[in-house]
Amino acid sequence: MPVGNAIYTFTDNRDNTTYSTVTIDSQTWMAENLAYIPFIGKSKQEGIWVYDFPDTSIDKAKTAQNYILYGCLYNWEMAKNACPSGWHLPSDNEWKKLTDYIRNDGHLNCDGAALKSSTGWMNGNGTDDYGFDALPAGARNPYGDFYYKRGRTIFWTTTPKDSSYTWAYDLVHTTTSIRRYAEAVSNSFSVRCIKD
Repeated sequence: MPVGNAIYTFTDNRDNTTYSTVTIDSQTWMAENLAYIPFIGKSKQEGIWVYDFPDTSIDKAKTAQNYILYGCLYNWEMAKNACPSGWHLPSDNEWKKLTDYIRNDGHLNCDGAALKSSTGWMNGNGTDDYGFDALPAGARNPYGDFYYKRGRTIFWTTTPKDSSYTWAYDLVHTTTSIRRYAEAVSNSFSVRCIKD
């Protein structure tokens, strides 16, 4: 990890979950996916999920391996307000600032690999040069299907493209770059919070 990227911990006082955090350039990010889980969706439209977890018991969910590894998946409405006090869901511009810094720091065509965890991907593990430790947490569509675990992770931004789509950032096991594109707000993805 390059000099200057300090790793600390932060405890969310809503549920006493402790997260690793990392400072990259002038930004401080959670170095783990958000795992705040006040409820688990009971219908296809509700917006907090644990990958492949069929129950609605929070206590049981917190013992599930997918929760322990990957945290929760949130639809966009839930994601916008899921971060703890002092933190927020990053904007498209905040993600651009991160990716621009990494590209300019010697990772022009491998910015995604520099953010990926060094283990856990079905293939195409990253180098985790900055301590961001992006794991392949998968996703959930609005029909209730979970997909892409160990192959892909997608992170929400606060920035809408239009009334139905929001900008998101995507890491895939088959590529070394991070991709920015519009995702339907009804899908459920991971959240990385950034410090206010």
